[in-house]
Formats: sequence, structure tokens, C-alpha cells
Amino acid sequence: MVSRRRFLQTGSLAAGVSVALPTLAQAAEDTKTLPPAIAALRTLRGEAKPITVEERAARQEKARQLMRENNLSAILLAQGTSLAYFTGLRWEGGERLFAMVLPAKGEAFYVSPAFEEGRAREQIAQSPDGSKPNSSSNSSSSSDVRIWQEDESPYTRVAQGLADRGIATGTIGVEETMKFLFSDNLRKAAPGATFTSATPVTAGCRMIKSTHEIELMRLAAKVTLAAYQATYHSLRVGMTQRDVGKLLEAAHRKLGFEGGADVQVGEYSSFPHGSITTQVIRHGSIVMIDGGCSVEGYQSDITRTFVLGKASDKMKGVFDIVHRAQSAALAAAKPGVEAGSVDASAQSHRRRRLRPRLHVLHASPWTWHGHGWPRVAISSPRQLYETRAGDDL
Repeated sequence: MVSRRRFLQTGSLAAGVSVALPTLAQAAEDTKTLPPAIAALRTLRGEAKPITVEERAARQEKARQLMRENNLSAILLAQGTSLAYFTGLRWEGGERLFAMVLPAKGEAFYVSPAFEEGRAREQIAQSPDGSKPNSSSNSSSSSDVRIWQEDESPYTRVAQGLADRGIATGTIGVEETMKFLFSDNLRKAAPGATFTSATPVTAGCRMIKSTHEIELMRLAAKVTLAAYQATYHSLRVGMTQRDVGKLLEAAHRKLGFEGGADVQVGEYSSFPHGSITTQVIRHGSIVMIDGGCSVEGYQSDITRTFVLGKASDKMKGVFDIVHRAQSAALAAAKPGVEAGSVDASAQSHRRRRLRPRLHVLHASPWTWHGHGWPRVAISSPRQLYETRAGDDL
């Protein structure tokens, strides 16, 4: 999967250049020899159907409904996956506050650094808030964007926006991943408001996936599994984990998407998040790959374990134990069941069959499709829900 450092390096480029990068990388790869299994891959890019403005508008309306049910006057979103979910904005702003406030009643407003105004308006114009004509100007967007200079406070801009919407003394839900620096200063700038968690709204919208979302998640998994299979058939004795990583990236690009995986060999496959030690594949080596790709913002995150050559009886035994634990978890996963009980079913099965000091990680074909909420940690109990065609977004 593309690292955060690499994403930031490419994500800050002009849009036209960013779009061209995968094409140029593909052209460069076509000039050299790829393993036959990877060279034979064909793009699946055409199967990816973007989330529409209308779908995002429906999400905002559902959020407003949940705000009313939870006695919230508005929710406040900074850069992150929830902002992208409701608006389509992909924003990496670091230490400077960029925020959207979505009131339960009335129009949303945005707060942006002044030097980012152009980028902000460019993206907002493609969101539900940019689709209305502005009767007071020739602009194609009537969105309310409040800019702040480097010697000004973005928090007073938010406070003024709340006052303008008549909710200066309301209850504002703050998205759970917002930096403490931001939320703390917001409380100081708007002392009349009550700030609480927006999770009942953001989770209420996001944790049940629409049919379209599930299609995108399945496509992401399909792409990654095809890349893994082609890479498996391309493994050779003497390769290092970095060689395999490059093959995985090339395979994802042939399939039309940026992606990749961490690769660990032999004993290092038991490390939760790998090792930087150079690892050479030998006959009979375990090769663990853990990664995925992004399809219209929906992530695949899949682990697969291979053996180059013949697996030993011990390898097969451990693999079988964890595979059975996975099967127990799948059997326990039903609508209305707490997610923690599904994990408990798997852990109970493994504890019965593993020796007390034997610790196994990544030893089975565990598959996580998008984690449900990309990049959002879930610490409180969650129930599993059945997603049906026609469910609200």
C-alpha cells in the first residue's frame, strides 16, 4: 500500500501532473521485462464507479437527521476520512486547520488557510456544497468559505460561523480523530458552545455500507488478490523482500491502481509489522505479504502467506489452526452480534489448539476488506449489521 510519506509527496502536485504519474510509471514498466504473470494482467480501472455528488448529498441529509435525533446543532469535520465521506474533499493540511461545519439546519461552511483558498474552492466546487448557482456573482459556487491569514486565528472564524448560523450556544459534535490542538482552541474561541463527540452521527452514517460502497470494497479486494496471485507466480529463490515489494507495486499498476504491500520472509513473518532487516527467499521459505490498494477511497487490506516450494508439516499445522480460527470467526459473524464476540470466537479456537508460548501472526489467509472504517480506530463495542440493497447511504 502507498505509504503516507509517498502519498504526501505525490498528493501535493498539481492535479494534471498527479493523474499523469501512474501513466508514466506504467510506460516505464512497459519498457522493461516484467515477469510473465504480471505482464499478463489487464487493467480493472474501468470497473471503478466514483461516488456521486448526489450520494454525498444524501449522506449529509442522513447526518442532519442523526444530529436532530442526538440533539446536536452541527458537526465539525477536519481533514480525514469523514470529511472525504461527506464531501469528497481529499485534504492533507498538517498543522493548519481546514474544517467543515455541517449544521443540522442551514448551509454548511468551511474554514481554510488563505493561501489554500484556491485549492479549497476547487474541491468544494465538486462537492454537494458547490453544486448550487450563486445569484450574487458569476461564480459557479455559492459555498461559504471563510479564510484566515497566518497572523489570524482560524478558531475565531469557526466561532463567527457558528454565530452566523444561530448556534453559538448550541451543541457541536467534533469528529473523533480531530487533533487536540484544534478542538482545544475551538472550545476557547467559542465558550458559549458545548462540544461533544460527533461519533453518533459519523458512525451512524458510515458503519453501514451502501451497495455502491460494497462494490468498491470488493473491487479493491479483487485487484489486490489478482496482484498477489501474479506476484506469487513470480517469486524466485534469491529475491529479497524489497524485490517482491516492487513486483507487488508493478502488479497493482498493471491492474490500474496504486498499491503494494509489506513483505516479510521466514521468521520475520511473525513480526506484527515487519522488520527492516534484509531477508532473502530460500526454497521452503514462508513469504508473508500484507497490504492493498485504494479504489475511489475504499481500501483493501489483505494478508496472504505463501511458501516457496514445499511447506513443512509444522507450517501446515500452524496455518491450519489459524485458518480454522478464521472459519470460526466467519461462522460467528451475524447481524446483531457484537464485533468483539466474533474475535473472541477466533481467539478461543486458537487458544485451545496452540501451545501456551507459541505466538502466531499473519499465518493464515485472513482478509480484511477496507476495515469498515478506513484509518479510524474503533474502541467501543460495535454491532454487526446486515447491509441490504436500497439501504440509505
